[in-house]
Parts: sequence; C-alpha cells; structure tokens
Amino acid sequence: MTEYSIEVFDPPKVADEEVWDNLYKFYLAFFNDMYPNDPVTPKARLIKSLKDPHPHYHINYWLIFTLDKTIIGWANSYISKKTNPAYDTNKHIAECNTIILKEHRRNGLGTKLLQNHVNLAKKHNRTLIQSGTTEESGHNFLKKFGGKEAIQGSENRLQMKEVEWSLMKQWIDDGPKRAKGVTLERFVDVSESDIEEYCIIYTETMNQQPFGELEGRARQTPESRRLSEERIRKREGKWTTLISREKDGPISGLTEIIFFPDKPTMLYQDLTGVKEEYRGRGLGKWLKASMLYWISSEYPEVKTIITGNATENAPMLSINERMGFKEYKSGTEYKVQVEELEKLLA
Repeated sequence: MTEYSIEVFDPPKVADEEVWDNLYKFYLAFFNDMYPNDPVTPKARLIKSLKDPHPHYHINYWLIFTLDKTIIGWANSYISKKTNPAYDTNKHIAECNTIILKEHRRNGLGTKLLQNHVNLAKKHNRTLIQSGTTEESGHNFLKKFGGKEAIQGSENRLQMKEVEWSLMKQWIDDGPKRAKGVTLERFVDVSESDIEEYCIIYTETMNQQPFGELEGRARQTPESRRLSEERIRKREGKWTTLISREKDGPISGLTEIIFFPDKPTMLYQDLTGVKEEYRGRGLGKWLKASMLYWISSEYPEVKTIITGNATENAPMLSINERMGFKEYKSGTEYKVQVEELEKLLA
C-alpha cells in the first residue's frame, strides 16, 4: 500500500528547483488528463503566478507526496482579506479546491485535505465552504460531505474556423442602427477619466449574472482594477476591453478578453455585460461580434476562444450559441456549512 504525506506549500518561500520540477510534472499529469488537446501553461508562468499571491486573499496550499517525493495531489484555499473590496459580501466564505490524480484516489486523501480546509476556515471565522467540480468523483465526494448544489455552469468553446462571419457582420451593421448615437471604444488600461464609472458598471453587470444559490459577490474599485491590470501585465498577458458609450456620454456595456502570447492558439473571453437600462438594442451582440472581428485580425493564430456561463444565464447563452460556442465541459458549484462539515468529519 502506497504511503503518503501532506505538507504545507508556501510558493514565495520555495527556492528548490526540484520542488518546482515535481510540481510541474504533477500539473502536466492532471492538466493533460482533463484537457488532453490543449496547450499547457509554461512552467515559468506557472511559477511566477504562484510566487505572486493576490494581496486581497489569504491563500493556502497543501501538496500530497508519495515516499519518493512524487507530487500526486494538491489543494488550495482562498479567503478574502479585509482589503478585498468585496469583503463585506464574502467575509463568511472559504473557496476551496482539491485535485488528486486518479490513480491515487479513494485512499482517504481528499477527506484529510477537507479537514485542513475546515480547520483553516475556522481559523479565519468562515462559516461556509464553496467548491466546484467537473468530474463524477468530485460530485460524489462533495455530496457525501453535505455539499448542496449552488449553481450549474459550463466551459464553452468557440472554434474560429466555425464562425459564421456573415452573421457577425450583420450584428455589427445592426448595432448603430438599433442603438443610435452609440460608439464603441477599445482599451487595455482604463483611462483615469473613465475608471470610476467603469468600475461601477463592471460591478453592476458582473453581479447581474445568475448566481443561483452561490454566495459572495464581486466588487471592483479603481484600486483593484489597477492591481488586476498590473498582475496580468506581469504575466505578459494582454487584457483588452471594448465598451459601448451612449451619445450623451455614459458607458452602457462592455466585453473583455485575455490573451497570453505563450499560448497563442487560445484566448479567454471574460465578462460581457450591458447595464439593465440600456438593454434590448443589440449592444451585447454588437460588442461581442466587433471583438471577434478584432481578435481575428489582431491574433490570427487563435483557434479557440474559451468562456464560462451559468446554465441559468439564458440571454448570454443565446448569444454565445448563435456565435458558435459549444459546451466543452460542464460543472457544478457546491456549498456546505463549516459546522455541518465538522460533524460529518468527526
């Protein structure tokens, strides 16, 4: 029977290259199992990301080792600090994740890591744990320990070779006809003159999405936006936003994408949103179609665009499906009270 050890992992303090080599081997093993045809994140970017933890969170990691120091699993926990702009709505939540390679499951390792999550949540006075999964074993595990389904969603993908460009052109042509006087503007960093307003609309449209029973909400401030811009730049990412601006000046909608040059065939579509009072004029379609045309010109190597949607988000799913997005992997977010977990683990 294989023997294992679980150890705390503190990335900023790890200088041993052998540890990073072993961790990257583990990353390749689980990533290639889950996404067999996708390009992998280069080791250098992975290390850079882990060594630069987000300052708005208490982030804790654990690694599972075999006796020969092979890494076969890891877990992490994200807990908002008071400096997080969304602290007031998230201060009771611990976001927890665990990955164990298939051949090492059903050995009690997930349960031991779950106890670590509970202990950490209690240390920070968190009363709720939230976690998600895309795998049957993950669903079974979370349900076994009292996890209640909070929301279902999926990773959806668009293959550029399958885009119906005539439809995208129609959406672009219809945009200024249906939304008279509206213009589109593209940027990387939000201008100082727009940042206050932009953060308000970003927060508003982000939180207008369906969340089901999932707890916690987003809040962006000028300070957190500038921090995010800098963190993506440090990882050599390119974060591009397209906004719609009404004739009298207000920002009415947005769509954003992130591209990493070290994975040139893939691109990530993040938030698309239109303020409620400006809906019904095709702004969402105009924004997304315009961004798609720009992507095809700016990043001609991109073959696949990845996005995520809640199953309940019918309006955005409708747009994405007409664009050609198809479900790649479905998943569920679960939540469970820490007090209930303690009883089940006792």
